[in-house]
Amino acid sequence: VLRLAGADRLKLTALVVCVVIASTLSTVGVTFVSPLLRILFEENPAQPAVEVVEEAPAAEDGLEAVDPLAGTVQATKDRVVQRFEAWFYTGSKMDQLWRLCFSLLVVFSLRNLFTFLQEALRVAIEQRAIHRMREQLYAEIQRLPLSFFSSERTGYLMSRVIVDAEMMRNAVIGVFKDFLSNGLMAVLALTIAAMMSWKLLLTTLLVVPPNLLLVAWIGKRLRRGSDRVQEEMGGAASALQEMISGIRIVKAFDTEGIENRRFHGVNEKFTRAYIKLKILSAMSSPVSEMLGIITAVVIIAIGGRLVIEGSLRPDALGTFLGIVLWVIGPIKKLVKANASLQESMAAARRVFSIIDTAKEGDGVGSSRMELPPLTDALIFENVDFEYESGTPVLRNIDLRVGAGEVVALVGPSGAGKSTLVDLLPRFHDPTRGRVTIDGVDLREYELAALRRQIGVVSQEVILFHDSVARNIAFGSGQVDRASIESAARTANAHEFIEALPDGYDTVIGERGLQLSGGQRQRLAIARAVLKNPPYLILDEATSALDTASERMVQEAMERLMRGRTTLVIAHRLSTVT
Repeated sequence: VLRLAGADRLKLTALVVCVVIASTLSTVGVTFVSPLLRILFEENPAQPAVEVVEEAPAAEDGLEAVDPLAGTVQATKDRVVQRFEAWFYTGSKMDQLWRLCFSLLVVFSLRNLFTFLQEALRVAIEQRAIHRMREQLYAEIQRLPLSFFSSERTGYLMSRVIVDAEMMRNAVIGVFKDFLSNGLMAVLALTIAAMMSWKLLLTTLLVVPPNLLLVAWIGKRLRRGSDRVQEEMGGAASALQEMISGIRIVKAFDTEGIENRRFHGVNEKFTRAYIKLKILSAMSSPVSEMLGIITAVVIIAIGGRLVIEGSLRPDALGTFLGIVLWVIGPIKKLVKANASLQESMAAARRVFSIIDTAKEGDGVGSSRMELPPLTDALIFENVDFEYESGTPVLRNIDLRVGAGEVVALVGPSGAGKSTLVDLLPRFHDPTRGRVTIDGVDLREYELAALRRQIGVVSQEVILFHDSVARNIAFGSGQVDRASIESAARTANAHEFIEALPDGYDTVIGERGLQLSGGQRQRLAIARAVLKNPPYLILDEATSALDTASERMVQEAMERLMRGRTTLVIAHRLSTVT
């Protein structure tokens, strides 16, 4: 998932720099508690802030035990503290107070600046990554085989592109930024606390592991709950899509009540799953809150004893308590980031399940980039085909279609006519046998090169919510208006197009529902004419038309078939004679 942000490496690097600076400044800001207390309540603030009584290490054979690393760290710490105090605690108390106020203003102004920059960079990187993800997913869906769409509901696919891709946003950069920022603040804060009193910090951290185990359990349940919510959301989207696309039938059969009850059922499942998920997610905050309460009690009890014994200064205890309680905020955000990550990764799994599905042409060696003109014959050689293993639809089909011939496939519904012709553009590949053009297996041609040479006019005309001209030019690239009008005249469509309110620029609505069946069919024929393919498939192109419309469409198809190798599908022989 992180590779989605790889194209923005420069912005990603800038984001990391901003996160490190903002997190460091946020942590440093908390340490101003101790100087404030010392300036206000101590006569001589320049005294060491921490006085820790340590037992001397045991000596062996009269030699003093020495830890070189610990000595180096302590020496470095002492030098830093001395230089800071030499600069900070000079002059009168008012001078020190003004210096403290100025330092606070500088630190928090810079922190807010870099916080703004990191948020601006995060949004830019996230949205660009999801932009690329949606485009990739959109392209991958178009490459899925037709068999996939016959088993997958449209609403689920729409949910993957719109909802799941958006939910992946946090997994791309947002969670990464949250983990880096809050994790760094937690580490810095705990490091400072350890420098002040590592014994007190070690005792405090004993309360954390039980909380982490509970957080891990919540995260696992959140992941499963998020999967369930997205599945139910896909079901609701699918029910909505089916109702809208079939609204004509819903109204005609007066089934609004039935559809309402059906949607109520899927909507109820989604609502229950969502409520359960959010209740579980809400547990994260109280768990972290309890961690803070328990931690505060432990610090006060043990740290207070150290103050009473003289091992720790009161201002150091106050600072330590402030730091540890402050760090609970970043830890809580880490818990929430983990919950968000689980939801995002659940969405990512659903998105990548689409991307990882085998696509058309995968695993096939398409060595021939172009399809030459047919000089001999299109041949189906001993072809079998099964949609499901063990259930043959076609068996032992041998068919020869010579160059320029018109072959009609006539038979009842379910006989396998459409399945047979679907093998030509490779909507499906034969289970056994092969389909060849001049002796070359279709699978040796590049899929796009093959389909560019085939025109399809079917009973179910697919038009888009666009102008008439663009619907005719669909699939033909950039063509001039004269070519579009010429194709429309060949298809007997020019006259009715000119009568439309804006002529060829008229937007015909979704699926072309503003036109009659015959008009839509003639636009489909005009589209095929403009493409000028050497191979043509006519699938029940006139079966749903009235007599007058059928006659005009038949005339257009006769002109379209001239000089082309054509496969015609019909229920009745009379429609092709």
